[in-house]
Amino acid sequence: MGGATNPAVATLLEEIARAKLRAEERRQAAAIASTVQYGVVREGDSVILRLPPAPQKPADDDCCKSGCTPCILDSYRDRLHAYDEDIQALRAQYERVLNGAPIDASEHHIRHALP
Repeated sequence: MGGATNPAVATLLEEIARAKLRAEERRQAAAIASTVQYGVVREGDSVILRLPPAPQKPADDDCCKSGCTPCILDSYRDRLHAYDEDIQALRAQYERVLNGAPIDASEHHIRHALP
């Protein structure tokens, strides 16, 4: 048997390999992110604002273009919107802390899934 591979099969196998690679990259990023404390934190005598990474944008070929509801691109847009709101809230909290307010852990507004 040994001859040429069917081009459609080869394309499908390449897409599967890319999807597996992206999934592994997301898993690794999530594992790293889960060990980091995000938000307004005290380190020694300093107060710092540690922002979480933005949601990862789907690759162009992640969308199947079949009209799914919700589409992966819609989900990404929603996660990005929530992330932007979280960042604004964390920056406001950081400004309050710099102006003398205590750090309030209940104020952490990180709602988006990492990453």
